[in-house]
Formats: sequence, structure tokens, C-alpha cells
Amino acid sequence: LDWRVAGRSNCGWTFPDIPAVTQAEVGANAVRGFPALCDLGDAVELTVYDNPEAAERAHAGGVVRLLLLSTVRVQRRSLRDTAAEKQLVLLSALFGYRAEPGVYLAEACARRCVAERGRVLTRSGFETLCAEFDTALTRTAARDASRLRALFERGSALVDLFERHASAIPESTRDDLNSQLRALLGPRLVARVHHDGAPRHGRYLDAMARRVERAAGNPGKDLGKLDRIAALWQRFLDLGPPRDEDDGAISELHALFEEFRISLFAPELGTATKIDAARLSEALTGMETMHWAASADG
Repeated sequence: LDWRVAGRSNCGWTFPDIPAVTQAEVGANAVRGFPALCDLGDAVELTVYDNPEAAERAHAGGVVRLLLLSTVRVQRRSLRDTAAEKQLVLLSALFGYRAEPGVYLAEACARRCVAERGRVLTRSGFETLCAEFDTALTRTAARDASRLRALFERGSALVDLFERHASAIPESTRDDLNSQLRALLGPRLVARVHHDGAPRHGRYLDAMARRVERAAGNPGKDLGKLDRIAALWQRFLDLGPPRDEDDGAISELHALFEEFRISLFAPELGTATKIDAARLSEALTGMETMHWAASADG
């Protein structure tokens, strides 16, 4: 079909103004399509979707990618000090980061800028977005890197604690703790740190340390408590990486898991919300239903 819109870019806005709707002729009929930028990884392409919801989802990701591709110098300048922090880079490798933390910091900042600006459909709108990103990244890069480093250092101390008590803690407990730590401090942490500083993560890590000490002294009791969360946690892991539009809901669900863990393993810390296995299972079922529906939609 000839939609009369096309284009690809790996740097800068090279497209005409993008219409909300376009159409192509099929015989005597007109077919409507919805143009959007599609993220190809190393470029973005103007693509036409068959419904506005899919176009809107794709376009946000496409604009984020184009923003990152078009502001390499800005990122290098703003993240220069972060890239020089070898300790931050080394610590991040413990928790599954495949690139320097600065790469994740830039993406988190870009996603927030795109979300706050709304749909960008013109060259002038994109240029304004680039300027806003420059200002935001310059303001937040050092702050966010410092917060990440502090959490990574606490996570590294926990890894050392795991190793010191390895002989006293059951393997299933160790596996659960390592899985929890990767989920807390893995790459998705960066967006949380950029958004609000991840204020509850320190309490979650504190609860983990208390659990390790208790599990070493009474491993059977820990295993009994682990039985109450293990199957639920596996269901959460089975959801896989969230879609961008589901990230907030996944983060809320993850927080419920952490509060439930505190209620089980370190109840003296108190929970931020009332939580039990039934409520957690209900929330998890709702997320699974959303996930399956999205998969069915393709």
C-alpha cells in the first residue's frame, strides 16, 4: 500500500510533519493507517500501523530512540564523570548491567522527557525535546549516579554477607536471595532512581541482611517462610521483561513482593502497606491477565 509517508533516520529529525492519520487507496476503497516512528535499535523508521493504540505505543519508543541517537555529544558531556567512575561500572556488572550505567541513565532521562512532552510529530517539537533533554540530563546525571553507587555498594556488601554464610544457608534460600537482589538492583532500578531516588530500596536491602543472619541461625524456619512466597515469585519472574507501558504496574507489583518479604523475614521493620499472600496473588493474577492479553494482541 502507498501510504504517502516514509522515512528513516539514525540522527536528527529527517521526516515531514507526521499526520495523526493517513490513508491508502485499495481499489475503490480508502484504508486508514496511523503513522508512527518505530524503534529499529540503530535507527528509527516511519511506519504505518493499523490502529491508533499500536501507533502511539510504538511512537513513544521511536522518539526515545531518535532522541538518544541524536544527542550523543550531550550524553558524553553530561555523563563524562559517570563514565570515569570505574567503581560504579564494576559494581553494576554484579547486577546484570551489560553496558555502562551512564547508558541506562541517559535512556531513563530520555523516556521521562518524552513522557512529559507528549507526542512529538514535528521537527520543531523534536528540537525542543532535544533542548529539554540536554537540560534534564545535565541536572540529574551526577545525582542519579551517586544514588546508584550507594545502592550498588550496599548490594555488594550483601553479596559478601551471602558468601560468609554460604555454608550455613540452604541452597534454595541462597538462590532466592540472589534472585531478589538481581531484581532489586538490575537495570530496571535506573528508571526508579531517576524518577524518585528509589527511597524504599534501602529498607528492602536491610531486610535482606536481617534475613541472612536469621537463616544462618535457623535455616529450617527460613525455608518454611520461603514456601509461602517461592511459587508466587516464580510467577512474577515468568512475566518476563515488561513492555514500556506496563513498567509502572510491574514496579508496583514488585514493591508488593518486597513488602511481603519484609512481613515474612523482617517484620520488625514494618510494611508500607497491608499485604498478605492472598492480596499478592490477586495482584499477580491481574498482571498475568494483562500480559496474556497483550501477547494475544501481538
